[in-house]
Order: sequence, then structure tokens, then C-alpha cells
Amino acid sequence: MVAEATAPRRENVPRHILFYVTERDKAIRYQLAKHLSEAASLIRMEFSKRAWYTQLNKTK
Repeated sequence: MVAEATAPRRENVPRHILFYVTERDKAIRYQLAKHLSEAASLIRMEFSKRAWYTQLNKTK
């Protein structure tokens, strides 16, 4: 007979471990959102500069 390997049920996992995992996940999502927001801001600034230079060169 082969024993099946199963993950522990949620109700069998100590509460402090569940809390740690959810807090860690929240922190990871927050950091990811922060970095994506900063990247989007840099991209917008770059496109804005390019548009400004294009307009500047059209007026010459």
C-alpha cells in the first residue's frame, strides 16, 4: 500500500503560520505594485520627453 502525500488542511495549520503567510503575500503584492507604478511613471516621462522633442523639432 502506498501512502499519499497531501498538503495539510488549512484547519490543521497553526494560526500564526497562516497569518505570517498572508502578511508576507500582502507585502510582496505591495512591493510589486509599487515597482510597477514607478516603472509606468518612468515610461510616461520618457514618452512625454520624446513628444516634447518632436514638437520642438517641428517648429524649427
